[in-house]
Amino acid sequence: MLGTLQEAWLDRNLLQASPALHAAIAEPTQQKFGLYFQPLDKAKIETLSAADRANVEDIIFQTKQAVLARIAILPSIMFVCFLGLGLFFLKRGGYRQMELGRGT
Repeated sequence: MLGTLQEAWLDRNLLQASPALHAAIAEPTQQKFGLYFQPLDKAKIETLSAADRANVEDIIFQTKQAVLARIAILPSIMFVCFLGLGLFFLKRGGYRQMELGRGT
């Protein structure tokens, strides 16, 4: 799923930054996990001029960083929640075992 998000955002970012480059190196549209995107052809990227290749690689780098930053939000929220739970139980005196009696 992470790779699909990365490809979809890369497709969008390259299309916004340089539609001509996008048209030159994009493969046909694919659909995964409900996302439609055009992955980039690595072989076509290698045939670009040095300036265009540097531009594409910069967009790829920025997109990878942005995807990881956005995905890192969920574990960060989970950390804060579990820290809060830990502090809550520490304040109460920790976990207490309960004795269950027989039902009558």
